[in-house]
Amino acid sequence: MKEGEKERQYQIKIINDAEWEPNEVFHVQLWTEGTKDEASKKIPGDDTECTVTILDEDTPGEIGFAERNISVKRKDKMVTVPLKRYKGSDGTVSCFISTINDAAIVPGNKAAVENVDFEPIKMQKIEFKANEVEQKIEIMMPDCEGDGENVDPEEADVVSFALKLSDPLPNGVDLNKKFICFISIEATDEAAE
Repeated sequence: MKEGEKERQYQIKIINDAEWEPNEVFHVQLWTEGTKDEASKKIPGDDTECTVTILDEDTPGEIGFAERNISVKRKDKMVTVPLKRYKGSDGTVSCFISTINDAAIVPGNKAAVENVDFEPIKMQKIEFKANEVEQKIEIMMPDCEGDGENVDPEEADVVSFALKLSDPLPNGVDLNKKFICFISIEATDEAAE
């Protein structure tokens, strides 16, 4: 600083992007001006260094299903399940999705059979790009042919399986309360709309 100068302002450019990241910190220090004969030195004192915290205003949001329960007709051969990003859409986020056919988890129904009633999904990565708020997951139902007429009595029951989300990334992204979706495969057209 020049003699008699009591204050000086410096501008430091902060680069803003749409990627979510935690708050970041850096330090600004005052140093003496070096010469040919003497190297620069940090100026001593409590008021010669300050900490700058960059607050990230981006919001990555939460990932969850649009619906908690979906019913499909046996003749449909495929179920489309909407997946949504709630409460923000900044940056790229991801999670994993898997099918579950555990009778203890699917409420009040007979558990669907993998590779018979539906094609299983195991830890498939789902990624939302910046500002993307919806995706659709398609699950094939290979043995659900026919229209429900002349169905074997063993297959006439409603069978169910679930989709479960897990492992959201990056840190700071959460799963919505609707992180499990139950899918019921109805035996006849009259049973599901």
